[in-house]
Amino acid sequence: MDCWAFGSFSVHAILLISVSEAAATTLLRNETDRLALLALKTEITDDPSQALSSWNDSLHFCEWRGVTCSRKHQRVSTLNLTSLSLEGALSPHVANLSFLTSIDLSTNRFHGRVPLALGHLFRLQQLNLSL
Repeated sequence: MDCWAFGSFSVHAILLISVSEAAATTLLRNETDRLALLALKTEITDDPSQALSSWNDSLHFCEWRGVTCSRKHQRVSTLNLTSLSLEGALSPHVANLSFLTSIDLSTNRFHGRVPLALGHLFRLQQLNLSL
């Protein structure tokens, strides 16, 4: 197979570097979402039904209970933890879920302030924190 050489790099090497950089960027973004969800879990002081027990390294975070990811980007788009009897505070790290379009934490016992950083989620269309 012929390839053009540019200095000491071939076209194949340049393509490999580009693909590797794109994959690394996707992994970093995914890691941001995973860490944001784990930060939310640490603020939960009571989970009587063990609803968040799947939130660990045995599954990809897109398979965690209540989490839906976009197909295109594999980023968290929906967080639905309604009616799970969860108790705790809402972590400001939820604002790092930059692809969120919907958050439903209704019928739980969250307390404290709603993090102001949620206002930076420009894709967010639905926020339900009702009791």
